[in-house]
Amino acid sequence: MIKLKGFKDVFAEQQRILILQLLEKDTNHTVNNVLLQKGLEYVGHNISLDKVNTECAWLEDQGLVKVTVLNENLSLITATRAGIDVVLSRRVVPGVDMPIEGI
Repeated sequence: MIKLKGFKDVFAEQQRILILQLLEKDTNHTVNNVLLQKGLEYVGHNISLDKVNTECAWLEDQGLVKVTVLNENLSLITATRAGIDVVLSRRVVPGVDMPIEGI
């Protein structure tokens, strides 16, 4: 039996690729979690900072980003080479949506 993804999974996959795409746009591929939250909100994903941090931790577990915690509310997120490869469609990672055009 084929198990269909729920909306929660679909949204998480979109949020993960959007985080990677926002990081890829930065010269150093590094953005803080608060700015990532604002970037996600700009493209229609109005989520909590805790949810941003959760998705960044998931991406770090996959080797797609590096998270540097500065204090309890602020972290720097840096895309790894593998994360950039996902954005450039050179790598497919289960749990991360395909790159979204126009971002």
